[in-house]
Order: sequence, then C-alpha cells, then structure tokens
Amino acid sequence: MYAKILYWAMEVNSYCSSLQRKFYILKWKNTYDSDNNGCDNTDTNLVNFKYKITNGTISSSLISNATGNYSIPVQEGTHTITPILEYPKHFEVSPSSYTITFPNTPDTITQDFCITPKGIFRQINIAVIPLTPPARPGFEAKYKIVWENVGNQIESGTLNFTYDETLLDYISATQTADQVADGIVKWNFSNLLPLKSVKSPSRSKSIDLQTRQLSMQEISYI
Repeated sequence: MYAKILYWAMEVNSYCSSLQRKFYILKWKNTYDSDNNGCDNTDTNLVNFKYKITNGTISSSLISNATGNYSIPVQEGTHTITPILEYPKHFEVSPSSYTITFPNTPDTITQDFCITPKGIFRQINIAVIPLTPPARPGFEAKYKIVWENVGNQIESGTLNFTYDETLLDYISATQTADQVADGIVKWNFSNLLPLKSVKSPSRSKSIDLQTRQLSMQEISYI
C-alpha cells in the first residue's frame, strides 16, 4: 500500500520490502488560483491537501505537507493521482487527475495541480469540542472552538460564542476575545482563506476556551 512516514530525514513505506528494486519519484504541489488568472508564484500553496493515489490494484490517500508539496517513491507500473475536494462542484482542478507509467525518462516526474474557484460559494464550518476534564458543577472545563473556511471566497467576520451565564462563568481563552459581555464572547477574524488545511492557521482558527460550571449552591443564590 501507499504510505509515507517522515522521521527526521528518514522515509519509510511499504515499497521498501526489496532494496534491490528500482524506485521512481513522483513530485507535485497544489496551488489555489484565487484571482482566476492561472496559477503562478504569486498564488497560495494549499497545505495538507488530500489526494488519492492508485496503481490499479492498490489505492491510498496522501496529504501534502506544510508547504503544499508532496514527494513519494513508487515502483514500476502505472500510477494515477487524483485531488480530493470536500465540495468539488465549487472548484475546478487542472488537471483533474494525472497518470504516469514508469519506467519513464526522467526517473523523477513533477506534476503540479491548479485549483480555481467556480462561482461563489461561502461556507464557514464551526465546531465546539469539549476537552478534558469534562464539565462538572463547581469545576473548570475547557473547550476548543475551531472554525474553517470550506468555501471558495476569502472571509472576514465575527465569531460569537454564546453561553448561559446562570450556569457558566467565562474564565479565559488562548486567543484574547474582542468582546465579552452578556453571555457572549466575540472574536473578530479577517482574511480567512479557502481550501487551507484544517491544521493551518490561515484556513482554520482554533481557540482553547476555559469556563467554570457553577455549583448547585451558587446557582441557588442567582
């Protein structure tokens, strides 16, 4: 199967079962053409972008690195790489897939992918994730708030986190709130780019939020 594990400068994958066999290199990067004028050096590379790779018998998923590049050794045969989009009808990818057969000249092949927006699609996904310890009356609890731009437009706006002041106290957050009042915590954001990695700060934002759930005795005094 296709697999790639990086540890320092070492690469391990299932193709290494025979050191006598020849390996070929597939390299590529993915670029987001936000201005629809063709991908060039002024456009943004998409980090942690997902691909499917198959040799006709074995298939696997690959993810580009923190710079938007990927490189994998493969053995002799025909290999097809296909970008995977969460909302494919709102984007165009050129080429839509790429197939190469080794042996080839040269032994290292580079094929880049250009992703462009199709129409206007605006969507920001927001998740509130409970962290440990869980919420208990009289104790502090932590949550992670993640929001990501899965649309094809650059977004700016305000995230509002609303909580019940009769049950919770707001304590702090890893990113300073722009406003805290009346049971609402607000964070402003700008230039949230589309099609970035969930782990990338430019596409997704995350905040660790700390609260304290009031005890039954405290609630009785409200």
